[in-house]
Amino acid sequence: MVARAILLASLVLALLSGCSSAQLPAATVDGIDISNERVANDVDLFTAMTAIAQQPCSQPETNETLEAACARAMLSNLIEETVLGEYASAHDIGTEPGAVTRTVIGLKQQVGGAEVVDQALADANVSLAAFRNLARRVVLFGNVQTAVADELVSEADVRAAYEADPLAYTTLHAEHILVDTRKQADEVYREVTAPGATEQDFLDLAKRASKDNTADLGSLPATQLDRDFVHAALALRPGEISPPVHTQFGWHVIRLVDANVTPFASARASIEGQLSQRAFNDWLDRELHAATIEVNPRYGRWDASVPGVLPITSTATGSAAPAAGAGSPSPTAP
Repeated sequence: MVARAILLASLVLALLSGCSSAQLPAATVDGIDISNERVANDVDLFTAMTAIAQQPCSQPETNETLEAACARAMLSNLIEETVLGEYASAHDIGTEPGAVTRTVIGLKQQVGGAEVVDQALADANVSLAAFRNLARRVVLFGNVQTAVADELVSEADVRAAYEADPLAYTTLHAEHILVDTRKQADEVYREVTAPGATEQDFLDLAKRASKDNTADLGSLPATQLDRDFVHAALALRPGEISPPVHTQFGWHVIRLVDANVTPFASARASIEGQLSQRAFNDWLDRELHAATIEVNPRYGRWDASVPGVLPITSTATGSAAPAAGAGSPSPTAP
C-alpha cells in the first residue's frame, strides 16, 4: 500500500514538473488563451517594422534583454486586443475588407513605403498575410474605440467642454507697451489716448518705451498669453486701448487689434476627438482592471495598476510607465 502511494505521488510530481511555463499559454484573459505562437509572430512582425526606423521594438528594463522586452510589449498589446475582442463580439462589431486594404496602404506609407516594408517583411520571413492581419486588428481596434466613445460621449458633453473653456477657442491679436511701474504705465496711457493720437503713435512709443521693444504681438491663441492680459484685452473693442494692466511681466497698456472665437460648429470635431480618446482610455483601463488576467511568468507579471505586463523583478506600480505598447491607441504602437 505504501509503495503504491509513493508511486502515485511520483506520477503526480512528474506531471506537475512537465507543466512548465513554456507549455502554458502566454496569457489567459477571461478564460481566453493567448498562445505563445501569437506573441512570437507579433515579435517578428514588429521587430521587422521598427527596424525600418532603426528603433527597438520596445525599451528593456534593467537586466532585461531586448527580445524579452519586445515579447512583453507584444503580450500587453494582445491582452488589450483580447479585451476589445470580447466587446466586439458582444456588440457584433467587425471589419470591412475595404477599410483593411486602406489601412494596409496607410501603414506601409507611414512606416517607410510599400517596397521598403515588403522587403523588410520578406527578410524577417514574415508573410504579407500577417501584415494584412495586423491591419485588420488596427481597424477592429478603431471600430471598437468609436463604438465605446459613441456610448460614453454625448453632444451635451461636447458642448459643455466648449463652454467650460472659451479661451481655448479664442485667438487674440493685440499690441502692447510693457513697462516696469504703474507710474510709467499711467504716463504711457495718457500719451497714447491723448486727442489725435493714432495707432502709429502707439507703435512708435512702443519702440522707445516698451521693455520688449515689440508692440505687435501678432495673432496668438489666448491660452498662450497671461490670463489677466487676455481678460483685459477681451474687454476692449478693436482699436480701443486699455488702462494699465498688471501681469507677472510688468505693467501693460494694451491696444486690441482683433479677437476671434472659433464657433462651436468648427471646434466640435476637435473637442469630440479629445473627449472620445479620454473616455475610451478610461473605459479600457476599467475593463482591464475588471478582467481576469493570468500571465505566463516567462514573459513577466500582469500589473493592473499600469496596466501592462512588467518583468517579474520589476517593482514598478501604477505610477510607472507601461510596457511599450500597453495602453496604446492601436496595436501598431511599438
